[in-house]
Amino acid sequence: MLLRQFLLTGCTCAVLAAFPAFAAIQPHCCTPGRPTAASYKWNFQKEADGLFHKIQREAFDATNAAGRLQAFNRDQNIAWQLQGEKLDQLKVDINRMGNQVCRLEIIRSTLAPWQRVTVNRMGVELRLLADNDRDAILYVNRNQRGFWLPTYRMYVQNIYKETNGLLHSSGTAVEYANARHEVRQLRTAIKQS
Repeated sequence: MLLRQFLLTGCTCAVLAAFPAFAAIQPHCCTPGRPTAASYKWNFQKEADGLFHKIQREAFDATNAAGRLQAFNRDQNIAWQLQGEKLDQLKVDINRMGNQVCRLEIIRSTLAPWQRVTVNRMGVELRLLADNDRDAILYVNRNQRGFWLPTYRMYVQNIYKETNGLLHSSGTAVEYANARHEVRQLRTAIKQS
């Protein structure tokens, strides 16, 4: 079983390396580093709240880029290069969010239950987003016209839907974290008065 998994992974990496469009959206392993003395005192839940905030900002940028892609689809005179530029921009945003979700997955066991649920949801949304972006990039590389066809429109629509999903999930997490922080401050203020 392990050999089969190793062979499949090796073949997948070889295929991904053969196609430049896949190169920047390769799945990467989220591996934790070695614990240090500081890691035993680290506030991982606070770190997660900060990562949710970063993901929210990236998801906002990605949603804007996806919205522009949708607007491009309505105009058949838009050059295919503009489509490719927006998809590349999205790829950068996806990779940044992927790094942040990766860190969240590494520290998952230290997170509050609501944070784990959010990490799970964002992980699924991010994988779907990366798949649709990769498929759209491949489509643009093969077909430098026909952006009004249903296949490409579906990719763009899915990209927009997933970026909105990430924006909503991260936004809800940020709001909840802010509310928790405010409650703690009020509790402290009440105890001190």
